[in-house]
Amino acid sequence: MASMDDIDDPQPCCANLRCKSMTYREDERPGLLHVEDAMGYWCLLTNVPLGPDDDVASHRDCQPGRECHKPAPQLKFAVE
Repeated sequence: MASMDDIDDPQPCCANLRCKSMTYREDERPGLLHVEDAMGYWCLLTNVPLGPDDDVASHRDCQPGRECHKPAPQLKFAVE
């Protein structure tokens, strides 16, 4: 969970977790979202606020250890 020092930084989560802020925050991407209690999250696999296991889709719940969790893709940067 995010500490007070990095509350403004996106935090790792399931790559299938989605939220509205992904449409306007440039630093968010699948598997890396801001932690906000008031944010409405949903699962890409179900398109509702529940995952395929019928548990809540939220930043707190969509973490490693959950059966349906998908790790964030590793970004590769080209070196010139």
